[in-house]
Amino acid sequence: MSIFQEAKKQFEQKNYDKAIGLFQQYQAYLEKEQNKQEHIINLNIATHWLGRCYLRKEKFDEAIKHFEKSEAYAQQIQDNKKRIDELRIAAHWLGNCYFRKEKFDEAIKHFEKSEAYAQQIQDNKKRIDKLCIAENWLGNCYFRKEKFDEAIKHFEKSEAYAQQIQDNKKRIDELRIAAHWLGNCYFRKEKFDEAIKHFEKSEAYAQQIQDNKKRIDKLCIAENWLGVCYFRKENFDEARKYFKKSEEYAKEINNIKRVIFSKRLIGHTFYKSYKNKNELGDKNKLEEYLKNKKEIIKISMGNISNESIIDILSILTIDPIELDESISHYTNSNVVNILLGINGKEKSKMRLNSSTYMNDISEGKVLYKHLDINTNSFEKKYEISSSSVAFFTCFSKRSNNLNQFRLYGKENNIEASGCCIVMKKLSKWVTELDPSKSFLNDNLEGSIQNSEVKELELPLYQVAYISDFGDKPIKLPSLGDDDNISQFRIEKLNEFFNKLKNEMKNEMKNEMKYKRELEYIRYLFKDISFIDEEEFRILKVEKITSKNVKFCEEYNALYLEYKDISQYIGEIILGTNFEKTPNKHKNETFAHKINKEYSGIKVSQSTLPINCPK
Repeated sequence: MSIFQEAKKQFEQKNYDKAIGLFQQYQAYLEKEQNKQEHIINLNIATHWLGRCYLRKEKFDEAIKHFEKSEAYAQQIQDNKKRIDELRIAAHWLGNCYFRKEKFDEAIKHFEKSEAYAQQIQDNKKRIDKLCIAENWLGNCYFRKEKFDEAIKHFEKSEAYAQQIQDNKKRIDELRIAAHWLGNCYFRKEKFDEAIKHFEKSEAYAQQIQDNKKRIDKLCIAENWLGVCYFRKENFDEARKYFKKSEEYAKEINNIKRVIFSKRLIGHTFYKSYKNKNELGDKNKLEEYLKNKKEIIKISMGNISNESIIDILSILTIDPIELDESISHYTNSNVVNILLGINGKEKSKMRLNSSTYMNDISEGKVLYKHLDINTNSFEKKYEISSSSVAFFTCFSKRSNNLNQFRLYGKENNIEASGCCIVMKKLSKWVTELDPSKSFLNDNLEGSIQNSEVKELELPLYQVAYISDFGDKPIKLPSLGDDDNISQFRIEKLNEFFNKLKNEMKNEMKNEMKYKRELEYIRYLFKDISFIDEEEFRILKVEKITSKNVKFCEEYNALYLEYKDISQYIGEIILGTNFEKTPNKHKNETFAHKINKEYSGIKVSQSTLPINCPK
């Protein structure tokens, strides 16, 4: 096997570093060639494949360098037919690189070049095929630029070329793709009837795919989009039919992620049906919504044997459809500087901090107390290095709140001298509903979590509050202005909690099993004295030896990186005493620096009545 063949084999096996080494060896070998024209053709091929390797490794700038070199070699090919084809290929892959870098104007330039070279191909069959692909990519670029009318023009051209493709299998697939993206364009333009027509076409083409697994996969996608269109038209019964079809297809190909997604959307149809003014008050729809939510949690957390814990998680794990509004995070100006990368600070992701040293000394223990679980250990020591720690960051429904500013929005111990970060609506930044993402994959036991993660996508939880009195000890602040939904959630949570408590009384011999599974909910309960905080949490449990756990020297503390939240911040409210700290902040200069980098973030000054200590 030649070096080149071995390099391609490694590429196909996704061993990109090995492939790069072999393609570079092949390049070095080519330097010895005497035939200049053959030398250029082969160097073009080797450089092209190096570009492909770097593209797969998501090293886009390095990939661009190689595709530009490939383009330069292609320019020197004497054979006109081959030169045009190689220039088209180089332009296509350069367009891909810039598309992946989200530089869509630059990508368009290269895809237009690719289209122009494709127009010069003499072979009619090949020309049609390559023009179909080029138009599709141009459509995708304009779609990402949200220029939907321009995108539609290119997808319609792609559809027209696809009609001319002679190969039946390829023609059907390209027609399906064009119909899918035309449906997407009209959906984004909120022309749902037009979108439905195209998604129905996409569905019909998908039915003709010969490969069974691929056919089911594409039908699953088409049914889902049809459901979303009817959902936006507020025809929830029709939407539910399509989501159920999508779920069945997902089950056929054992795509658990799609099954969960379909179930979530089915649940949404019940929830929105309940809130729809024409159907208001049908409590069965809330029951159906909760049932779907439980099923999702049960599928995603298959290692939980206790139904009551799944029930409790179904209430406290928040889907944005339940609370699609803003929540706030209180902190000091230094954290804002770091989150936004301003005032000389390097930009950083939001942090989840260790719960061990939180201001609430009963953190994570309140639930044990109310379930009569003994938290005292007879051991004289415990091993810190093998322990798991809950990391979280907190939010409140209460924006520009005096008590929150006094406790958390401060610096130098001066109350209300910090900032209130008001996040955009939940649907913009909370995408995950799977509670298993918050916990160790090994069910909180066993091996160290060594895999590093680039950016966490985690669910949002509402904190519940426990009282010592009454037959309904759990209190839960309302999510919105619907008293019926609030009452439903409180009643259900108390029902599930009392069920869990009774189960534990009957099975105290299995206390350790319960204690292990209670890890999934114990950080979601606090004492009733904290109820006015109306708290929400992003939570992750990790072993302290995990590679994901980082150390902050400034605060002598451990933390996890969550994600870059700069694009999800809607407003920053400066505390009443923001200018009255030793740091000598100025409201207008702080606002100027933020708006210089982030024009979409509103900066406001709080005027809550609180004195600054002298």
